[in-house]
Amino acid sequence: MPVISLTSQLRDRGFNTNDLARLRRRGEIVRIRRGAYAQPSETMSAISSGAEDQHRLLLAATIPQLAGGAVISHSSAALLHGLPTWPKSLERVHITRGRNYGGKGAAS
Repeated sequence: MPVISLTSQLRDRGFNTNDLARLRRRGEIVRIRRGAYAQPSETMSAISSGAEDQHRLLLAATIPQLAGGAVISHSSAALLHGLPTWPKSLERVHITRGRNYGGKGAAS
């Protein structure tokens, strides 16, 4: 699996937005998803391997960016646990977040 570099990590190494755009144009890095990049040689083998490996790559780019309390769920979790999945269900990463709507409780 390719090593994923987050935008924040690349900025810590001295790259700015223009540098990242230039590296993408030159094909030196590949955008996996917003805020996550990898080397093209590593990425291409995962992409050409099929839907499951592509989804694992997307998961690897997504998980480090999740906010606290969010978890991988549904087909994405099934894939991580080695359970069968449908290829169509792997087009998106599935996450579940807790919701606090601040509803009012009835006083008794």
